[in-house]
Amino acid sequence: MRLRKDVNIYMELNEKNIKNFWKKVDIKSENECWEWNACKNKHGYGQFKIDKKLYGSHRISWILTNGDIPEDDNYCKTLFVCHSCDNPGCVNPNHLFLGTNKDNMKDMINKNRLINSPGIKNGNHKLTEQQVLEIRQKYIPKIYLQQKLAEE
Repeated sequence: MRLRKDVNIYMELNEKNIKNFWKKVDIKSENECWEWNACKNKHGYGQFKIDKKLYGSHRISWILTNGDIPEDDNYCKTLFVCHSCDNPGCVNPNHLFLGTNKDNMKDMINKNRLINSPGIKNGNHKLTEQQVLEIRQKYIPKIYLQQKLAEE
């Protein structure tokens, strides 16, 4: 099976590759994550080697179950294969959807997963919005110093 991976780039998915791929997947019910049990990158995304080249295992899963990943008409690049489950190691086709980079970013923001989210939307926040407002009201340069605020 010859499929487009990116514009003008093709990969060969033969029967041996396909069997080898599914051997590396912990297949569970259609609603559960199917964990990739082989090589993963530092972000937790599975990697699958075909002809000495690594591909995202979630992208291969999409291709095997849905066919080619179409191009984003605006950028002439293939669309992202995104996870509805937010588990980068999942290859369950029921948890995958296609989208642009913008779609992927919106999904991340809607699920409050953006590391640089401001204020209480950031999962690492220490202060509430009310506490920040109180601190800002108290702070008067050269009178009510930052050190005193920090101590409080």
